This record gives sequence, C-alpha cells and structure tokens, in this order.
Amino acid sequence: TCDVLIFFLTFVCLLEFVIFISFFYFSAFFFFQAEDGIRDAQESRGLGDVYKRQAEDYMDAYEKLDKLGLKGTQQREPPKITLLCCMRERTFNLYYAALADWMCKNSRSEQFTFQLAFWDSMKELDQREVREISHMARLLGFLISRGSMSLSVLKVLDVHAPSPKTELFLTICLGAVITSCDERAIPFRALSATKDLSVLVQGSIKFVEKHFMRRATHSAKQFQVSPEELQHKAAAVCAVLKGSKSELVTF
Repeated sequence: TCDVLIFFLTFVCLLEFVIFISFFYFSAFFFFQAEDGIRDAQESRGLGDVYKRQAEDYMDAYEKLDKLGLKGTQQREPPKITLLCCMRERTFNLYYAALADWMCKNSRSEQFTFQLAFWDSMKELDQREVREISHMARLLGFLISRGSMSLSVLKVLDVHAPSPKTELFLTICLGAVITSCDERAIPFRALSATKDLSVLVQGSIKFVEKHFMRRATHSAKQFQVSPEELQHKAAAVCAVLKGSKSELVTF
C-alpha cells in the first residue's frame, strides 16, 4: 500500500512539473515571438499594415507549434496561453490576433478551446484589470469580425444588466464588430438566425441602441469613425437582429 501511495504521489508531482514546464515554454515562446509585433504596432499607421507585417511571424509560430506534436490535454495550452499573453501586454498587440485567427481557422479543436478560454475569462471580468478587459474584447471582436468566432460566445454574459466591467467589455467587442461590418453584416445575421439565442439577441439590440445609437458621439471617438457612420451601422445591425431585410452600407 505504501509503495502504491508513493508511486501515485511521485506520478502526480511529475505531472504537475510537466504542466508547469509546458506553460513556461509556451509563454516564453509567444512572448519572444510577439516582440516584433509590439514594434510593428508602434511604428505602423494602421491595423491593416500591422496585420500584413505579422503574416510571416504568426505563420512561423503556428508551424513551430504544429511541429511540437502536442497530444491530449497539451493541445489545449496554446490557445489559452495566446489569450493570456494578449491580455497581459502593455498595449494591444495584433500579433496575437493574427495568430489566434490562424489557429481558429485551421483547427476546430483549437477554435473550441479558444471559446472555452474566453468563457473562463469572461466569468472573471469583474476581477480583471481594465487593460486586460480591453485587450480581450479587442481580440474577440477581431476574431468575430473575421469569421473565426461567433457572437454566440457572448451568451455567458448578462447583456441585459451588465456590470460596469462587463459593459466595458461589450462596448469594445461589439463596437469592433459593428464598425468592421460590410453590407452583409454576417456575424449578426448568424446570431439572429439561431432561435436558442433569443435572450442574447434581444439584449444585444438594447445594448447597441443605447451605446452606439444614442451615445454615438461619445463612442465614435473610440472607434475612429464619425458619429453619423456609427449610428447608421448600429441602426442597420439592430434591423438585422430584429429580422429586417435592411442591410449595412459599406463606407
């Protein structure tokens, strides 16, 4: 019995050590890969330029991760650590957005792991720093805008009566999606077509009307668009969510 107990405790210790080493390796890997991304974000004049300049970096990172041949629970670590590293940056680094976008589009399992990671972080929004909330919201908004994630991921949040930090998260995330929409408004059409998400749809309509229509003058500054453009896009999004045939206009 003692031998079995000693063996079991030794196995547990070794497992914890492997998990710690894996976390440290991935964190360091992503941190050093992202250094160029920070410089690019500081030097570039637009997110589009930054995204293009990250192409080689994030594809190289993805290829290196793929070559590691991670198995089982280890496969869940890269998405979780990508989100964690993104949240802990001093400024939002598009490198992580590009990497996350590539990972989601090339692996359904990694896309699902990202969804779980977002859900876990959303449950702790009230304990997060404003910088972390902002970075996470921008990352999720970016992924939704590019079709890598669905707006349904927001269903775990209380959209009808959000706390101050949840309200901040939703404003940044939904604002990023709304301002990036083209005339098809695909993310919102997919949301309105899902019957099981009626609570989220109704809450989103009220939230968009409040923050992007009635408060357009204030919100427009954050997203670098005119109040008129933001109001127009927000109104069209609400029409889509309500089941109207109205469409967004490309600006």
